[in-house]
Amino acid sequence: MKGSKQVPIHTISFEKADGYAVTEQDVLREELTKLGLYGSQFAYSAFDPAKLGLVLETGTFHSQDGGRRDDIACCVTDSLFATEPGIRDNEEHDLVHYLEIAAEGSSFATFAVYDRTKLKAKPEGPPYYMFKEPDKKLETLLAVVKIEDFNR
Repeated sequence: MKGSKQVPIHTISFEKADGYAVTEQDVLREELTKLGLYGSQFAYSAFDPAKLGLVLETGTFHSQDGGRRDDIACCVTDSLFATEPGIRDNEEHDLVHYLEIAAEGSSFATFAVYDRTKLKAKPEGPPYYMFKEPDKKLETLLAVVKIEDFNR
């Protein structure tokens, strides 16, 4: 049943990220580790902060109005391009890149954390994934993370 699961919302601040000594990836890795949400068992998907309510209700930022969408683009920790620890896709972009796109015009950024064991790679491969059980998207969603101090 949609909306019956209480999805935790965590807040992370990028205030201490200076881009040199401490990067946004460093902050994400440290804070997600503290929350128990960092590792290869998770998939991370940035979304427009205006769609937060939709994500909390349905488990995905895709509206059902335009046809059923059972896929999402995700970044993972064990990407082929992970030359250093971090969350990336297989096109050399990191999660921060997608947060910048999704949060354009917003004072904060948001991303969903999914149970990767409940997703499967689409035939065209990562970063595109499908829900193994499309009617259980909300059960696949483990948490939502809001990034404060994003557009500094």
